[in-house]
Amino acid sequence: MTDNINDPEIAASAAEVCKTLDIKDSTLRKYALLLKKHGYNFNHDSTGKRYYLNNDVMLLRRLKQLKSNGGMTLEQAAETVIKWANETVIKTPKEDTNIRYNNDIKDLKETVAAQNDLLKELFNRLDQQDKKIDKRFDQMNQSLEEYNRERQEQFRKELEQYRLEAPAEAEQIEDQLNTEMKVEAKQTEEEASATSETKNKKSWISRLFKG
Repeated sequence: MTDNINDPEIAASAAEVCKTLDIKDSTLRKYALLLKKHGYNFNHDSTGKRYYLNNDVMLLRRLKQLKSNGGMTLEQAAETVIKWANETVIKTPKEDTNIRYNNDIKDLKETVAAQNDLLKELFNRLDQQDKKIDKRFDQMNQSLEEYNRERQEQFRKELEQYRLEAPAEAEQIEDQLNTEMKVEAKQTEEEASATSETKNKKSWISRLFKG
């Protein structure tokens, strides 16, 4: 055992403490109960058996020294030790554990809250991006539909013109125009299909999070 208050977590059994302080087990129990009476808490294992940390041993040693020096009762020595412990900011083990636990929980909650805020902001940005992409795709589809209507109207007018100016060649010209229209229709269909496929693949990160 050591007196290094910066290393308070070194645990020891009652037998080890008795050997370190050169006291009997009954004396150790009496000292521990007296310190507990004055507000000091000791740790216990899962079976309820008391064990001692480095800070505990420091207080017990000081209590023994004050009692051995004479001049004060054991009760007075215990009060002096507890006062000294409070002045030197030695917390009871239970207090230290609870404080660290509460601080850890507080830090964890703050971290989770910050992460949730970041995720919420990310989702909002992805939603805005999705809306802009949807709007672009809708505009592209509308443009393709409008182009098809205009080409069909142009085809109809050209065919009527050929029928008036060259009736004998109108049938051949109609076949040629039909072929051109089919090619253009196929190209338009392929462009629309590619547009739809791209739209389905957009913002995969957003869809992944929204699962």
